[in-house]
Amino acid sequence: MPRHKALEGIKVLDLSQGVAGPHCGLIFAEHGADVIKVEPPAGDWLRRLGRSHDDLSAHFLAFNRGKRSLSLDLRDDAGREAALALAAQADILIENNRPGVSDRLGLGYAQVSAVNPGIIYVSVTGFSQTGPYRDLPGTDGVIQAYTGIIDANRPPEGPGHKLSYVAVDFTAGLYAYQAAITALYARPVHGGTHLDISLTGSIAALMSAKYIEAVLDGEAARRDMSCPCGTFETKDGLLYMVVMSDAQWPKLLAAMDLTEVLGDPRYAALPDRHRQSDVIDPILKARFAEISTAEWCERLSAADLLHYPVRTYLDFLDDEHVRQTNMFTWASQDGVGRFPVAHLPGTPPREAHDSLLRAPHLNEHAALVMPGGAWPRPGPSDQPKDIERQREAI
Repeated sequence: MPRHKALEGIKVLDLSQGVAGPHCGLIFAEHGADVIKVEPPAGDWLRRLGRSHDDLSAHFLAFNRGKRSLSLDLRDDAGREAALALAAQADILIENNRPGVSDRLGLGYAQVSAVNPGIIYVSVTGFSQTGPYRDLPGTDGVIQAYTGIIDANRPPEGPGHKLSYVAVDFTAGLYAYQAAITALYARPVHGGTHLDISLTGSIAALMSAKYIEAVLDGEAARRDMSCPCGTFETKDGLLYMVVMSDAQWPKLLAAMDLTEVLGDPRYAALPDRHRQSDVIDPILKARFAEISTAEWCERLSAADLLHYPVRTYLDFLDDEHVRQTNMFTWASQDGVGRFPVAHLPGTPPREAHDSLLRAPHLNEHAALVMPGGAWPRPGPSDQPKDIERQREAI
């Protein structure tokens, strides 16, 4: 796959913290843009999320690699002036303050566009720039509760559960990049613009089919489109299995030796199976528990049915298919050690010493920012001091 840097020469000023805004900035960096991450004196709070390695966490590594870090106190006149000077030279600005905060700091859209009319100004918030909830704080878990995700992720008994990964923030970052790159493409005709990207709106777009289904089907709306579908305990582990069509149902029964038990025409059609899942599921659960995962995989594979053993993250990283398709590059960084970096879909695999695999330490690139806030040009001096040691370690 050719390595095109389609956004080389594009300047992105990333004032955001957390995941959503930084994820947007990461994608710009992956495609060749020069991304300067401005952090408060204490650093992006993501640096301290979970276990820290020096001043880097796993999430910070994932969403801020390939950027340059500059620490500025935006509550201070000098810090604000330096940030505004950088914004005046940027193509894209990303911020994720609550509505009004950036304005009070002198870095709102009106203030930035006054010195840079062509700026693509990306605002990421929990609940949007308008509406009665605009001033509320919005985190990934809060938005999962608000938008119905937690309710949808509910077992037959007990409360719903939050998805364990930051799916809301990740989705908002994708939509923010999509909107920003589209606005950048249209800028020669339409000029700069202010993009309002909310976590709530991003999930509304991602889950649009489920909201339509809820309106059309009401209480009958299904959490799973297929039936049977789910994770089943085997004799020695866990197995996920799904029947996607009515034609696959008799194949499953034959593979599980249940044709005589569940081969009744009343179960042949998907709507009927959904209505009678309280009858079907216990029978399947009992049968799956009788033999091992490996035996079930052999049977289900022979029937060409969709299934896979439930794996851990480390299982996935160690999988032969993952290795042969180059899904990850193992990078190394001072203070962290070796860690896997997933390739963005559509981008080529990167060499282990590629600077895009490395996240900056706090304020690491302050010396590159010229007095007065002139945008620094990347060059040999921008290489991490330990790059040769990293090459040797890898």
